[in-house]
Amino acid sequence: MDEVYRMSISSILFIFLLAVPLCCVPVVPTLCVGEPSSQDFSRVILFSWDGIQYNHLMELYTSGKLTNLKQLVNETRLPILKALITDHTTETNYGHPSLLSGVGQGTTQGCPDNITVWEKIEAWNSSWVTASIAGKSKFRDQIFLEAKDDVDYWYAENVYAGVVTDLATEFVQNHSAHSFFLFVHYREPDYAGHNYGENSQQYEDAIIECDNQAGRILSTLEVKGIRDSTAILITTDHGFAEGGTGHSGSAWGAPDSDPNLYTIWIACSSGTVDLSEAANEYWDQNDVAPTIYSLIGLGDYGSRWPYIRGSALWERAFNVRDVAIIGIQLSTNMTVREPVYIGVFVENHGNYTEIPTVSVYYDGSLIETKTLVYPNAPLSGYSHGASSSEVTFTWNTENVSPGTYTISAKASVVSAEGASQPNLAYSKNETDTADNTLVDGVVTVQQLLTHCVVVDETPFQVITLSNSHVTRFNFSEPDMKISFNVTTISGTHGFCNVTIPKTLLRANATYPWKVSVGGVDKAYDKVENSTHTFLYFTYALGSHKVEIVGTWAISEFPTFVHLLLFLILLTSALITKMCKRKS
Repeated sequence: MDEVYRMSISSILFIFLLAVPLCCVPVVPTLCVGEPSSQDFSRVILFSWDGIQYNHLMELYTSGKLTNLKQLVNETRLPILKALITDHTTETNYGHPSLLSGVGQGTTQGCPDNITVWEKIEAWNSSWVTASIAGKSKFRDQIFLEAKDDVDYWYAENVYAGVVTDLATEFVQNHSAHSFFLFVHYREPDYAGHNYGENSQQYEDAIIECDNQAGRILSTLEVKGIRDSTAILITTDHGFAEGGTGHSGSAWGAPDSDPNLYTIWIACSSGTVDLSEAANEYWDQNDVAPTIYSLIGLGDYGSRWPYIRGSALWERAFNVRDVAIIGIQLSTNMTVREPVYIGVFVENHGNYTEIPTVSVYYDGSLIETKTLVYPNAPLSGYSHGASSSEVTFTWNTENVSPGTYTISAKASVVSAEGASQPNLAYSKNETDTADNTLVDGVVTVQQLLTHCVVVDETPFQVITLSNSHVTRFNFSEPDMKISFNVTTISGTHGFCNVTIPKTLLRANATYPWKVSVGGVDKAYDKVENSTHTFLYFTYALGSHKVEIVGTWAISEFPTFVHLLLFLILLTSALITKMCKRKS
């Protein structure tokens, strides 16, 4: 009876399910731009087609001559993405460390130890098999001297693409039952470009040859039944000069950089993310390694390895452009004609890679404007952190009036309507501009003057140090007084520090100094040593007459008066002596 009951229930449930309209079947939602891949791949192959210019690649792609790349892109909602070389020279020895570690090495050739994808995958999961098959021997001798010893299978010789593919297909066949990361490098486009030029038929044929050879490896994946579990990335290490035979140049951000050299491309087979809306944006060459980590389930690569500058392709939420001034450092008290050194710290709070322009001001007057240049530029956009840089300025105060000035700094990004490449293609401008300006600190530009006072052919020096213009200096011996005019035009108040030799003018505790500004007695601070008195006092903005009165001053007599007195005394002494003799 129970068995019949269970069968009846099952039959009713089956009939009910058949009766459910198809429209009631839930629809699997489409992932939006910026959502990470939901599938962890057990195999990854990274292709490097050496030295392929972005524009030339796209000409062949749109004309249908790259059939395998076309199939790869058609299998996904990821377009061929433009990317920038942002932190190293546009050369093979510099580009591949960036691709395979997520951080460029600037002007240093080769890759440091223990930062590559091979090494990190090995350390993360030793069951993965790692391999590198490259068509240039420099991968062994120059670029990855440290990493090659930690890779399970390593080959790097000056060989044609067909040889590289033969070895790569053999590797796939032998390890199809394992998880693996395989790097495949074809040298042909780079060689053809150097020998025949970027616009040559040989260069075009070399690109097509890369596509054909990659197709052989993709077919092997299909035969072995592991195509769906293998993520494919195809990219290049650098661009190529338009119509030229070279590619050596500076990264994006350098004044002399060439977009044909620093603009590269990335194609990825992961079809779980839709980035078609961001097809005209720019990624970073450093994004390749983080993308590989994300594809195999290491989405926490940023916290694991903080040195990484890039982000997985789908983790760049291309909707935020935001740079900010986060601090200003400067010297505070300088004399006229001394340089003032100002350090401005600018930070990227957005997801775009930016080259900010930074300006510094004193009381609203422009000191200097600088655009970050390589190697200090650009500021990478992170989904897992912020990128910052210090921009240094030198303020020449030779023609600046004494005063106290407020220092401010402002940062701006090149707008989407700007004319500079590649920001022209950015679809959005910055909206959060409140943190682009920072007012932080004051600089006092002081006037240091030495006033020479001559009394009875004896020189004395009175020194004034002030944030005001000091004029009409005078010393009056009969009045035992120093006087001068001050004019203060900047800051909240004026100040003056006067150094007076005690042999010229002095006072004492019984009869102290008297300081007046504009006829009004002023309080002052006094410091003295055995030879000088130092008086410091402040006053309001504007023009004033300063008077400093002591209680003793050096006597002033002409030289002939001294001689006359000497003769009188001498004569008096002789007369006195003669009188004594007579008596």
